[in-house]
This record gives sequence, C-alpha cells and structure tokens, in this order.
Amino acid sequence: EWVHASLREHLIARVPGAERAALHREAADALEVRAGAEDVQAERAAHLHGAGAVDAACEAMIEACAWSSRRGEEAERERRAERLLSWARTDAHRARAHAELAHVAVGARDLERAEAHLAEARACAAGSARPWVAFRETQVATFARDAERVERAAREALSLAREEGDAEVETLALGALGLAARRRGDPDDARACFEACAARARARGDLVTEARATTHLGNLAPTESLPLF
Repeated sequence: EWVHASLREHLIARVPGAERAALHREAADALEVRAGAEDVQAERAAHLHGAGAVDAACEAMIEACAWSSRRGEEAERERRAERLLSWARTDAHRARAHAELAHVAVGARDLERAEAHLAEARACAAGSARPWVAFRETQVATFARDAERVERAAREALSLAREEGDAEVETLALGALGLAARRRGDPDDARACFEACAARARARGDLVTEARATTHLGNLAPTESLPLF
C-alpha cells in the first residue's frame, strides 16, 4: 500500500516516464480515502498533477488551501494558492487562486495586494468560483472599513451561493450579513441572519461557524435587555 509519502516519491521517481503517470494516479487514489480526515490534499494534488489530471489537481489544491486556512497556517496557504494559480487552466480555478491570495493579503494587512488579487479574481470569476470571489470581497472590504461595500458583496455572495448550490458560502455570507446588520444598528435583521447562519452551519456539521454565529446571537441579547436611558 502507498502509506509513506517519502517512499511514494522515491519509488515513483525511479519509474520510467511512460509508467509514472499511472503510479501518480494510484498514489492519488490511495490518498483520497484519507482526504476528509487528514491534511493530504496538497500531496494528492501533486500526484493528480503528475498523472495529468490538472483540473482535478486544482480542485484538490483548493481543498488544501482550506485546510491551511482552518489551521491558521497562512504561509502554507499562500504557497498552496500560488501553486494553484500556476496550475490553473480554467477561469474558475484562476479566480479561486486569486481570491485566496486576496484573503491571505488581508491577513498580512496589505490592502493594496489584497485589492490587486481581488481585481484579478473579479476579472476571471466564473461558475462555482463566483460565490467565493464575492465572499472574499466582503473580507477585503471589512479590512478597508467600507461598510456599504461589505454588505453589497455579502448580498451578492449569498445570491450567487444559492444559484450555484454552495452551502458553505451561503452560510458564511449569512454570517457576514449579520455582522453588517449589527454594525448599522439593526438587531432584528442581525438576529435573523445569525440564526439562519447557525442553522445552516449545524446542518453542515460546521461546528466552528455555528459557534461563532451563536456567540454573535448572545452578544445581541444584553443590549436589547438594558434600559435605553
């Protein structure tokens, strides 16, 4: 079995080119069964690319970026997004790569670079990438302190997510709209958005987003229960 990464790489490197692609595919298939529970998507993506399955490699690298994001490994996430960009053959994959790099730049507090990557993502956004590009704009706009743009991008992300059937972005966009409503002083709208966000996160098994939405709901309650004088 293809268990150890170093062994896989050593053996595949010694195989003649004509057979190497098949071994890359075998290694990718072996890693697939662990993809949901372990951070193996970057390695799987490399094997898919070696097998000539470039589009599938890009999809796996997108998942690898998500793993790095969840773990707060921004340097690794940036490397993975750059690799995705170098491999991308479709507008959708190029847009996802630029959108991820825009968010990485926000984390690095580099608004100019974030806006540049976002503009590139907007220019080539297509298909399933569109909801993510719109959602990443909410994060860039939040860093730029542009409340109107945040809400506009969040509404666009929600609409596109529903159009594309992207439950993850739909959930995140509802959370962003809840925050926008709270900032403009509309607790009823904020509560509705956070409740919807929490419910969708719960249905998806996304405990982190559910906890965040529930926390924001809790933060609304004390303000409403205090006298207004």
